[in-house]
Amino acid sequence: MGTNINLSELSDVDLSALSPGNYTFSYIIPDGICPGASANLDVEITAFNSAGPDITFAACAGSMLDITSLINPAYVGGILENITGLSGFDGMNWNTAGNAEGGYLFRYFFDNPSPCIADTAHIAITLSNVLSAGSDVSASFCQSTSINLNNFLGATASPGGQFFFEGNPVPGGIFTPDNQTIYSFEYRVGDGVVCPVSSANIILAQNFRPDFTAALSNTQICVGQTTQLNINFPAVTEDLIVYLSATSVQTGIRFIYQAILPSPVLVNITAASSLPYSFFRLPADQTFIISLDSFTVQSSGCVFPNTAQNLSITTRSIPTSNLVRQLCPGQSVTVGNTTFNQNNPSGTVTIPAGGPGLCDSVVNVSLTFFPAIAPTNINRTTCDNNFSLTVGNVVFNRANPIGSVTLQSINGCDSVVNVSLTFNSFSTGVFNASTCDSTAIYTVGNQQFSVFNPSGTVTLTGASAAGCDSIVTVNISYLPTRSGTFSFTTCDPTYFINIGNTRFDNQNRSGVVRLNGAAANGCDSLVNVQLSYLSPAVRNLNITTCNENFSTTVGNTVFNRQNPAGQVVLPNAAQNGCDSTVSVQITFAAFEFTADFTAPCPGQSASVSINSSNTAGPYQLSVNGGQAQAVNTLPYTLTLMSGNYTLTFINAESCTQTRSISIPNTTEPVSSIRQTLLPNGNIQLNVESTAQNINSVNWTANSRLSCTACDNPVLSNPVNGEILTAVLTYGNGCSQNLEVEIRKSEAPVVVMPNVLSPESGNGNDRFFVQLPENTNGTVLLFRIFDRWGELLFEKTNIPPNIPEEGWDGRYKKTIVVPGVYVYYIELAIEGEDKPRKLYGNITIFR
Repeated sequence: MGTNINLSELSDVDLSALSPGNYTFSYIIPDGICPGASANLDVEITAFNSAGPDITFAACAGSMLDITSLINPAYVGGILENITGLSGFDGMNWNTAGNAEGGYLFRYFFDNPSPCIADTAHIAITLSNVLSAGSDVSASFCQSTSINLNNFLGATASPGGQFFFEGNPVPGGIFTPDNQTIYSFEYRVGDGVVCPVSSANIILAQNFRPDFTAALSNTQICVGQTTQLNINFPAVTEDLIVYLSATSVQTGIRFIYQAILPSPVLVNITAASSLPYSFFRLPADQTFIISLDSFTVQSSGCVFPNTAQNLSITTRSIPTSNLVRQLCPGQSVTVGNTTFNQNNPSGTVTIPAGGPGLCDSVVNVSLTFFPAIAPTNINRTTCDNNFSLTVGNVVFNRANPIGSVTLQSINGCDSVVNVSLTFNSFSTGVFNASTCDSTAIYTVGNQQFSVFNPSGTVTLTGASAAGCDSIVTVNISYLPTRSGTFSFTTCDPTYFINIGNTRFDNQNRSGVVRLNGAAANGCDSLVNVQLSYLSPAVRNLNITTCNENFSTTVGNTVFNRQNPAGQVVLPNAAQNGCDSTVSVQITFAAFEFTADFTAPCPGQSASVSINSSNTAGPYQLSVNGGQAQAVNTLPYTLTLMSGNYTLTFINAESCTQTRSISIPNTTEPVSSIRQTLLPNGNIQLNVESTAQNINSVNWTANSRLSCTACDNPVLSNPVNGEILTAVLTYGNGCSQNLEVEIRKSEAPVVVMPNVLSPESGNGNDRFFVQLPENTNGTVLLFRIFDRWGELLFEKTNIPPNIPEEGWDGRYKKTIVVPGVYVYYIELAIEGEDKPRKLYGNITIFR
């Protein structure tokens, strides 16, 4: 980007020095073990308009003020907000005539474009009939390009006056000093017309920046070498706070060192080839700018930036090379003055630098030696009388079977080969075999024999006792396998049988078993096994009864209340001839039934339903002991008016059960229609009801209603006195008719009292917003200021007509002094397009 952007810490980059515009940052990973890569980051900087610092100013009451002149020119162009609604304003000019002595507060701000936030400054102006320049002041300042004289005013001085130096005004109190030691200024307030002139003297002594020298003992250093940084302040006898930095010219990486040190400042800097790096350990192969960024003289507390020329230092790596070789025994290598051989195979040699400013070089030597090569012996026996072997330039055969040859190895060293050849002759043989395994395969030499290829001739190379080939005649006999079947059907799930070493049962019903050697020819016999298991019959007999004497017999077993459950096996009773198992479960339970009813609409009867029973019908039903009626199936429904009832239910086993129900006498809900006058003259209608569930609202047809099947239509062009009807359905299909007479009214009047008597007990001890009955609204902002513009009370988003939400005449829990105070209110009223802004005075008395 630029030299003014510090990228040494990527997580904290300061871009404040850049002007508005679009910028691109490139992040680059150079080529190394892995391929290089890069990525770009586009940054858009938007101009930020600052409102500047807060301003405090004092003026004569009744004077004409140009507020623009109070704002630093760097911050001009914002918006001035007269937050208390004072009179006498014409743009940025304020005629203070008619305003009482005291403090007044204004807001000065910029609405910055996104993503920048708005910036605000407050301007506090004090009007007074008498202004004071305060007491005379004697002080000192640090040597700089400018000083702000406002920072040296006495504690009682009125701000916003005029400074003079040697009779000439100092605009804004910003003064540019030269090489003088003592400066005398006059400060004046008051215009001499509206209020008297007051003046004070300010005597300032200048603390000068001390001179210094800076030098490096060596500007070029190799890794491991050190240079000394010497910064000397001849005129300073005390410790200094120094701020030093070293910035890489190539990468922009910056190292910082801060310390309290005596003069002269002595710092040792070393070139390093590995982490950690710092101001004292700079990475190699870079050029760094060494700078004394600033220093602080502790006795005066003055901080001076560095304006002297910066120093440059270059760090270098030590050149290193590796000499790695493999030699034949007896060879050697000389590096510098050192000879390396089998007795001294490795080491490091430093080669002195070839001239000033250069670094020594290092050579790392590592020698290995090929092992001494033992003679190679070639002993070969062959049945081929024509066989020959060539070693180097020598041919060995039956006429020249023995000898030695000297060769050069692949690594260049000598190698001796000894050769000895022997010549032999062939032999023959027979292989016979028999097997019951039709899958058996025999391998003779490099040939395989099977049931498809049972015989043949094989040549075995070099298989004779003399090492020559052997010819074998092969003949294999394959015997056949015998097979049979075993099948059986049973009702016994536990039946099993063992055939050979295999068990067959209910979990393993079929399979093939090989009986080794069981055939007449001595081969295996195969048995195919198949078992069938028939399933027994199973039946569940579940009976529920309210008869305590009930019993039933299954087989030879009686089941009753003493023996309500069990299993009975009936031998051979199943259709397939197997046993039949019956599981019996008798449940003795009291007769029960369920009943409910649907609440009726007002004046109607209820529907009572008997839904279910735990026993079978038919049934008998009586209400309040009356005549019983037959009930054949459930559910069963009867109609009853509101009241208390006893239902008696009898089942087919003559068991009886009763239920008591109470049917309430339902009442019609309380409902009404609320109407709200809208700003455009139309009326908003809203149906309100105590019914817990409203199913629908339907209005009589009217073309001026925005909807006829809703609870909140808008009536356009309303006519006073006209009647509208809505039908409201609720609950279980109940309905209610509602009528409304249309009434038009004027915009609501807001009541704002102007007198407050805290703790008087007369009902006038709270200041709050009051709206007429049936008018809804929200107080968005409620503020109280004193006559100096100080905020005493503030609340947001509160309801009107609530005294506890208003002001009780207190500031910080203490009742304010009697007098006039200013209020500012933003009020949103239901039906009005935008909030009302209300402001005025309220008088506090006791």
